[in-house]
Amino acid sequence: MSAVKAMTRAATNLLRAGKFREAEIAARQILASHGETLPALNLLATALLRQRKAADAEPLLSRSLAAAPDQIGVLISLARTKLALGKKAEVPDLLAAAVGLESGKVSNLLAIGRVYLAIDDLDGAIRAFGAATELKPDSAEAHAELGRCLYRRHRIFSARDALEMAVSLDPSHAEAQAVLGAALLDLEKSDEAIDRLRTALRIDPDNVTAHSMLGRAYRGLGEPEKAAACYREMIDR
Repeated sequence: MSAVKAMTRAATNLLRAGKFREAEIAARQILASHGETLPALNLLATALLRQRKAADAEPLLSRSLAAAPDQIGVLISLARTKLALGKKAEVPDLLAAAVGLESGKVSNLLAIGRVYLAIDDLDGAIRAFGAATELKPDSAEAHAELGRCLYRRHRIFSARDALEMAVSLDPSHAEAQAVLGAALLDLEKSDEAIDRLRTALRIDPDNVTAHSMLGRAYRGLGEPEKAAACYREMIDR
């Protein structure tokens, strides 16, 4: 194994161990002794991001992309970094490039969708999460994320279908159960909604969505005391 590969592996192991400052130092040593290798640039940028040093990481990620534009992980990292630095206008082009490169990794599509959400682009998020469900139909997380976005877009029937798929794949997904309860409530299926919301709270007693929607359900059923108790519980959490 060459010296640079050994040093890169050592820096990677430090990063995986959560020793971000040590990984930063190791990556800088590689760059100082062997020039700007892409692995070292990306390692250094990642170590800086883990230390919340977005301003320092941004130029490194940009240099890495300039050298090799087809790095989807770097595109996603740079999009997140731009967002952290308040450069929201620069994020969509990076995400579009990432989507254009993605061909088979659900985790990348989920990451892209979540950045779209962070810039309030629901349609972009729906496209990314939808692609993730097509790529991996048994991904509960992909269906859950898609369902949440569809619900926010007021596409209630489609949201219900996606969320029902999510909870069928993973009944312990509290947020999917909670948003499914909200969708069922909108569809005037109060009993089913309450069952889902109670299930969400059994899984995650701190789930704010479930507390809020359960209060709404009880209020609609003319049970103000139960509704008030739900709202108090939500505030206390």
